[in-house]
Amino acid sequence: MGLHAYCLDCGSVRSRLSGPGRPSGFFHHAVGNLQAILEDHPKYSKLAQVHARLIGKALESIPDFGDPYSMSYEDQWAVFLRSVQRVRPDLPVDLIECVMPREPRRRQRPFIDQFEGREKGVESPK
Repeated sequence: MGLHAYCLDCGSVRSRLSGPGRPSGFFHHAVGNLQAILEDHPKYSKLAQVHARLIGKALESIPDFGDPYSMSYEDQWAVFLRSVQRVRPDLPVDLIECVMPREPRRRQRPFIDQFEGREKGVESPK
């Protein structure tokens, strides 16, 4: 049985059950996306700088929020949702979900390129 990964700074063990946590910058980026969307939204008012700062302070007040070993993404999402809805209770959950940044996708090489790259030194039969 293999050992679980753990943090060298605090010693907390990474859970393998749920999705890995994200750094706190991920959620600060979501607040920026929320500000940009609400800038021209016809139904909801703008997100003031004070609101964005209050959301950021609420996230920073939790000591292990930005540590991917200590908190899973689901726990971080619940804390983020509560802090946004505490400041702006008029915003629906669907709108808050759509402002979350997307994870960059890793580009995979096509299967044919992998096959050709492996046999680069081999002559093809004629």
